[in-house]
Amino acid sequence: MKRMLRELLRKLAGFPLSAKRKVKWIALTTALLLAGWGIGMLLFFPASSLENHLENEVATQLRGNGSLDLEDLSLRLPLRLSARAATLRVKRLPATEIKATDLEISPLWLSLLGGNPGLAYDFKLFGGNTEGFLRRNGEIHLKLENLQLALPLREKSPLAIAGTIERGELSAQWPPRANSASRLNLTINDMRLTGLEAIGSKSGELKLGSLVLQGAGMGNAFKIDRLESRDGQLTATGNGNLLLTNPIEHSRINLAVTLKPTPELDPQLLELLGMFVKKDGAGNFPLHISGTLSRPQAQ
Repeated sequence: MKRMLRELLRKLAGFPLSAKRKVKWIALTTALLLAGWGIGMLLFFPASSLENHLENEVATQLRGNGSLDLEDLSLRLPLRLSARAATLRVKRLPATEIKATDLEISPLWLSLLGGNPGLAYDFKLFGGNTEGFLRRNGEIHLKLENLQLALPLREKSPLAIAGTIERGELSAQWPPRANSASRLNLTINDMRLTGLEAIGSKSGELKLGSLVLQGAGMGNAFKIDRLESRDGQLTATGNGNLLLTNPIEHSRINLAVTLKPTPELDPQLLELLGMFVKKDGAGNFPLHISGTLSRPQAQ
């Protein structure tokens, strides 16, 4: 294409036209060539080959612990990839299948001029919106809005957490490095613990109200500064630390939480809670959570 453009410009330069008209002809010719190149890319874009390459690359990165399936991958101008749906299947996590729709990926144009190029992404997830960017060095920025969640507490557990992520924001680098900063802000509304029939409760769910989670860290160390739920049948406050590792489900957790029952709490659930957690003098239930993210242990 460069050779064709140079040849056309050379021939146009020899036309007996005024300088102003030559500039117009050169601009028009360049625009037509670029348009032709774009149309050619759209018509002959190797979508199937790229789908396979991306799916194989994700499988390699997950080291056999997951897979990615893309549907209807296509190219849109200017240099933007689009897919009708993308399904990520991950082993050993509560959400073993995560399906995104209306996926779009485009370059961070200014980043292409430096040594740390990046991609911006935008897609629908769990009925809500997800957007952000990632860079070659592992830098991640993620924004969530109005995601409808229903996730089991543990793999194959009948107990599940449900709610709506009203908003969430994550900035981090993965895998974390010694000088990499991370920050998390998360607000979940209408949070509920469901599946309580499996542990002998007549009440099907426990209303936990709104949850706010905030934290920040440096390198592998991440501190949870604020964990607070309010306006529910059982409120909670807490803080703690995470020691991040790769893979993330092996990260160590050390969290102190105080559960406070309200008059609206079902007496049967209050009795069940007392069987697992010892009540303090104020009538609250202090709880220490340790272990890993994939296998937390409560004491």
